[in-house]
Formats: sequence, C-alpha cells, structure tokens
Amino acid sequence: MNQRIGSFFQVIGMGFIGWLAFIGIVVHIAWFASASYSTIGEDIMSDINLVEIVGRLGSDPNEHQSDNGLAIAGMSIATNRSWKDKRTGKWQKRTDWHQVSAFGKRAEWCFAELKKGSLVRVMGRLQTDVVEDKYGQKRYYTKIIAQEIGLE
Repeated sequence: MNQRIGSFFQVIGMGFIGWLAFIGIVVHIAWFASASYSTIGEDIMSDINLVEIVGRLGSDPNEHQSDNGLAIAGMSIATNRSWKDKRTGKWQKRTDWHQVSAFGKRAEWCFAELKKGSLVRVMGRLQTDVVEDKYGQKRYYTKIIAQEIGLE
C-alpha cells in the first residue's frame, strides 16, 4: 500500500479495513434513507390498496349509467363473522355491509348473473368519496371498486 495512504488511516485512528467498513456503513445508510423517502414525482414503492371479500348480496344489483353511457352496478354485500365471547362463553355474531360498485362489462355481468342472496367474491380497491350535506358538513363514504367479481 502507498505510504501516504497508510499514514492517513493511521492519523485518523483506524486501519484500512476499518475505514472500508465505515464507508460501507455510510453508503448503506445513505441508500436506506433515499429508499425510505420518495421525493415528489418519484415513487420508489407503490402503496397497496387491495381488498377481497366473500359475502351475500342484500338485494339485486342497482343499475345506473354514467354520463357517457358506461354501465354501473351498485351492490350491498353482507359478510358475517362470529366469535366466542371470553367473558360469557356465548357465541356472538356480527354482519358487516359493504358497498360495491362495478363498471362496464363487469356491471353488465352483475345484472345478468347476480340476484339477492347470491354468494359472491369481490376483489377490488377501496375508494372514499366526500360529499357535503345540506348543513355544510363533510360526509365520507367508503366503497369497494370491483376489479374482479364472481360467483362462489
């Protein structure tokens, strides 16, 4: 090794291997920090918005059309869950209702195939809409936008 480089490492109090380890740590920290925070316009990692439910239709799908004639199916799907209450030892049951919208060919399939009580599987994404009521209060409505839907 060059005498000057060797004496430099000795002056700063670490050997060549120690210095390489230090540089490796600094580079790793710099890479981790840049990977953890994206800047505007740079997506290093996309967020995930995915939901899947299996449940029964509460009624026949509601048929709507967008302004440009696209078919829209609106549905309420019930999912049930049960658990044993640890205090009482009795079984408890809860039904959750999920609002689902399907568009285009998926909506047309829903009108043709789905009826009240149908057991369906829906995969899609969550979407929250904000509506201002007559009192000026914001109301938030979360629904599932169906990307895949089928009979179980």
